[in-house]
Amino acid sequence: DDTIAVDAALPRTGVSLVWERLLSAAFVRSPDYGTRSATVVIADRAGRTSFSEQEYLPGAQPGARRDFEFCLTR
Repeated sequence: DDTIAVDAALPRTGVSLVWERLLSAAFVRSPDYGTRSATVVIADRAGRTSFSEQEYLPGAQPGARRDFEFCLTR
C-alpha cells in the first residue's frame, strides 16, 4: 500500500514534512529511496513454515521472488 497518510496523522520524528509524508506509506516509492523488499513468514501448529520474499528494483519494479517451505520437527 503506497497510500500517504494525511498530515494530521503524521508523527513528529524530527525529519522534514516531505520525508514524514513519504515514509508514512507501507510501500515507500521515491526516485532515490524506497521499499527494497517485502517478506511474509507463515507457520502453522504442525511446524510447517513458508517464507516468501519479493524484491523490488529501482522505480519500484518487481525483481526476484523467493519462496521456501520447510517443516520444523522436534
